[in-house]
Amino acid sequence: LVSMQAGSLAGVRMSSAKAALGIGSFKASQLDLLRGLVSKHLDDPSFMQFATGDDFTLTSMERGIPRYEHSHIVAALDGLLMYQRNRRSKASVGLLGHRAGMRSNFKHDPRTRLIELLKRWLRTHAANANLGEDEVRRICALCRDVLNHPQMFPSRNQRSFMHSLAEVYDHLKLQLQEVLENDRTCAELAGRALCLSRNLISDTVAYLLLAATDLKQTDKLPSLEVVYLWQSLPIESNPLPARADPDMQKAMKDAWSTLTGSLIAAILSLRWSFRLFDGSGAEDEAEAAKIESFALEDKDKPAQGNWEEPPQPGHAADAMAPLLAQVKEEFEKRRWSKSGLAGAFRDPRQKAGRESFLIGIEATFDLIFLLGEVLVQFHRISDGLGDYGMIRVAPWLHPFLEALTEKVQRLRGSLEALSEAVDSELVLARARGRKIKKPAPTQTMSARAHAAIDRAITGMDCHTVLLLSSLEELKRR
Repeated sequence: LVSMQAGSLAGVRMSSAKAALGIGSFKASQLDLLRGLVSKHLDDPSFMQFATGDDFTLTSMERGIPRYEHSHIVAALDGLLMYQRNRRSKASVGLLGHRAGMRSNFKHDPRTRLIELLKRWLRTHAANANLGEDEVRRICALCRDVLNHPQMFPSRNQRSFMHSLAEVYDHLKLQLQEVLENDRTCAELAGRALCLSRNLISDTVAYLLLAATDLKQTDKLPSLEVVYLWQSLPIESNPLPARADPDMQKAMKDAWSTLTGSLIAAILSLRWSFRLFDGSGAEDEAEAAKIESFALEDKDKPAQGNWEEPPQPGHAADAMAPLLAQVKEEFEKRRWSKSGLAGAFRDPRQKAGRESFLIGIEATFDLIFLLGEVLVQFHRISDGLGDYGMIRVAPWLHPFLEALTEKVQRLRGSLEALSEAVDSELVLARARGRKIKKPAPTQTMSARAHAAIDRAITGMDCHTVLLLSSLEELKRR
């Protein structure tokens, strides 16, 4: 019944078009097809009278645009005008009666109506400096859909309706590429993801440095931001010696020599950390410092005739796995004197808390690699080539975003578990009057740790929630 009603409705539309425009059955079928495609792809109310309105009969064959913003749109318009001029000149040749009849039919010809619709769109948008992606995609999709029906628009001429439409489609695809190159939506989303990532990593480092440790030396630091902690890294291994603060180095010397402190120092010294937090400037500075240090060491050695390549800037990533293994081994052997852990987390029953701490370190290391080595590169592509660049690298971007999301979730899980252990063993225990095992974090450490975890993980508008939302939005884009 539904199909019968639809067929009946289509028949009514076709007969009304034939009656109103004085066209035959085949042209009525062409018009019905084009009307359906126009309604499918365009939502501009001015195009709704495509089938019967006089606005879509033959108009001027001149460009009619003194200046333009988009050369591909104008080139497409010129192609349509040439098609119409050629068609009109062919209709003027031959026997007067026959050709004049053909020429008079151009007024309501379905092909003429579509060409006029395209001309109107092209003339309207040729000088539009704010041409949007959606507008170009819609008109491009309309042309592509019409090209799926060559049997409905047969032709004997080289510059036919379908040939001209194919040329318009090619120019519109190039115009879409140009619009995407100028569109910076993906670059803005990637930039926001990087900004949120920096906040998340910075607060994560601060929490790991404070929450479950007895590194009281941190109370002397005015800030625990990554760029400030760089200044306090040990003299002998500071990757940015030009930025070092001797007073801060002296204050933090004992802290960095502990097992927990050495893990944080290793993360801060990664070249990916430099790239993530301070761009290429810090990375180049660290590389220059390494090369200079290598040259001084080489100068002190006897000449051997063999040149060695300078080491890579920052803490070697390969050293993280052995360092983590060493810390795990020391924890398992219950060697706490150099651990840096708070007394409560030296208890054998707090193995889960220690594991959460180490998982947090591993997840932070993985995230810094993904962010500082990979996401910054995607951001550079989108910043240089616009959304078009991101679309081109989408086969690599989407799996990367999945992996990044997984690492963020892993970090969140480890920090939530560690936070529960800290609350149970330190915060709530102190509130209930229980004796806290020494050494214990200072009140300043606890307050700073609570603020950091609230911003990073547990707060309503925490970095993790916003970052995951930004990554999902970038993926949909």
